[in-house]
Amino acid sequence: MVNMRLSVQGIEFAYNSVPVLKDVAFEAKEGEIIGVLGPNGSGKTTLLRCMNRALSPSKGTVMVEDKEIGSMSRREIASEMAVVPQNCVITFPFTALEVVMMGRNPSMDRFQREAKEDIAIVKRSMDATSVSGLAGRSMNQLSGGERQRVIIARALAQQPKIMLLDEPTLHLDVNHQMEIMELVKELADREKLTVIMVSHDLNLAARFCDKLILLSEGRVLSAGKVPEVLTQDNVEKVFKIRSLVQYDERINAYSLTILGTVSAN
Repeated sequence: MVNMRLSVQGIEFAYNSVPVLKDVAFEAKEGEIIGVLGPNGSGKTTLLRCMNRALSPSKGTVMVEDKEIGSMSRREIASEMAVVPQNCVITFPFTALEVVMMGRNPSMDRFQREAKEDIAIVKRSMDATSVSGLAGRSMNQLSGGERQRVIIARALAQQPKIMLLDEPTLHLDVNHQMEIMELVKELADREKLTVIMVSHDLNLAARFCDKLILLSEGRVLSAGKVPEVLTQDNVEKVFKIRSLVQYDERINAYSLTILGTVSAN
């Protein structure tokens, strides 16, 4: 039997008594990239926030290997799980190096200076994400793609086993979207990271994810391999669009072509 690194077990959550997540459950293995899909309001970001205990679910639990996340301290959670948020606003002119070094904060005592080991981990994280050349530059001077790589490097510096990504390609140009997704895939493979990624881009998810979870009104409508989840019926039911889903040998992945809305005949 394969040991699961992450197990989400019957998570339920409500805002002001309005149900947002309803009995959400799935499992993820080491090195797996799982894409969480669904329209706006389907509970995708709420699910990530329940997973890292930023929100407390009303029912259900999250297990990281043999540990229940509800019994862990914030520091313990940060040592297991890193988050790349949808919008990371950095108003102070920190350098890229300073931002990545923040990833070591959960491992350090208050007012403790970074040790040689912390510096070495930050260097490896920046090398792994190809941002070492940006170390001395202010975050305010970086492009969107460069900033996102730095934020991923900060998450990597936590040395997590699991990385939660909330729309990592949002507001990026197409070339930067591909760069970020290729980086995520490389890190999952090389670092054996388990990646849970919320995405609105069905084609990027189909190309880079090992499995997909399709949420509809807070419930899991479908979960499994890409061709099992990204079907024309599922896409029409959840996103209200007609589509053609085909395997593309040129990219060795499935792709989706939008044909029109459901109402357009």
